[in-house]
Amino acid sequence: QIMKRVQTSLSAKHQRKIAKLVERARHMGLIPHLGQWNVEDHGNVKDASIFQDKDWEKRLLERGLVNRKSPIWEEKQQKA
Repeated sequence: QIMKRVQTSLSAKHQRKIAKLVERARHMGLIPHLGQWNVEDHGNVKDASIFQDKDWEKRLLERGLVNRKSPIWEEKQQKA
């Protein structure tokens, strides 16, 4: 959602420019329209199964895009 002019403290002229640019970016698909944000729900975080890797996590680990530095994961690897 485009912020109001009072919140941005822009002049009317600049606010119209910003609104036009945001709309262009939305039509080009660079930024989503309101309500298109995806929310990931991974369930109860206190559940023991939270330490089991999801398939998307496994793919990130295989690619080397995630480094686990927490001692919790080291304990998990030692138990396995």
